[in-house]
Amino acid sequence: MQCSWIHSILIGFLLVSSEISAQEIRFSQYLATPAYINPAGVGATLNPVLRINSRLQQFGTVSFRTGYASLALPIFLTDAKELPTGGFGLSVLQDIAGESNEWRTTMVQLSAAYNIYLNRQGTQWLSLGLQTGYRQIRVDYSQLHWPSQLRYNGFSGNRFPLESAENQVNAVSVNSGVFWSYDPTRNPLAEAKPLRLYAGFSVQNINEPAFDYFSTSEDALRLGYSVLAGAEFWLNQQWTLSPNALNLWYGEWFAFQAGTLVTYHTQYSTPTNPIPSALRLTAGTWYRDEGALVFLVGMGGRKWQAALSYDANLATSRRGIANQYAMELSLQYQWFRSNAPKSQSTPLY
Repeated sequence: MQCSWIHSILIGFLLVSSEISAQEIRFSQYLATPAYINPAGVGATLNPVLRINSRLQQFGTVSFRTGYASLALPIFLTDAKELPTGGFGLSVLQDIAGESNEWRTTMVQLSAAYNIYLNRQGTQWLSLGLQTGYRQIRVDYSQLHWPSQLRYNGFSGNRFPLESAENQVNAVSVNSGVFWSYDPTRNPLAEAKPLRLYAGFSVQNINEPAFDYFSTSEDALRLGYSVLAGAEFWLNQQWTLSPNALNLWYGEWFAFQAGTLVTYHTQYSTPTNPIPSALRLTAGTWYRDEGALVFLVGMGGRKWQAALSYDANLATSRRGIANQYAMELSLQYQWFRSNAPKSQSTPLY
């Protein structure tokens, strides 16, 4: 099905703009995409972790579909095998937009992190991360109609009217970050309360790579910053509360999301697995910029977890406009090493 001429005009205005200022792709479940937010996130995981995220935004004919997969591997280079020296990560993202899938963004990122432990027990540490990413954006102009192609009997089959435009742009970006974590439960000899704290800061597009659709333009990916902070503490023997917040800056564009997760911990066993494993039931809500609420439900076991979230747009300017919502699914699976700790360090990892 061809795009409507109104939709084509809007895309045309975007392409001929002298400055590209589109915001970065965002996930409502940012805790499920730690390496995407901060490359230092790959240093905090104790076990290999595979994560998959799928997001559908703005239901209907013109929608945005985003898929993200990442693998984080801890690295142990010291005699203390319980404490990772750092970690490596690989992530792949694809975002598809448009009525005929004419707008595609593909990104591959490699991350590495090094841990600095601030005490002998390893309960407090800094992760220093570095990341490089390759990004490609493709536009299929053959799926678009333009005002100059409009005739009395419909659209003509003439080619794209802007000859100097590229249908593909590529860029290599460099990101870095630092992440502080505190987890007293990592010391098995201490009877510490299960309180976990974390905070991180990252810088995106440090090299501000060129990102030009036209030979006459001088556009670049904007320098960006993110700040993430959160905690997890026990209300009693079965309930935990995990408040957290994320702030993003890209040039003049600012975004934030803040809320909390509530988790119920229980135990279960089966005939084939007589050792009880922790079963967790999770619910959460966040307030997102521009008047949106995010609702999440999920569950998890010792090795896996899954969550489904729904974005409800409450902005007054968009009331009455159909399909202004989003859904997001996240899946996670971790492999335990022999003699490895049987729990993750924070809700992030």
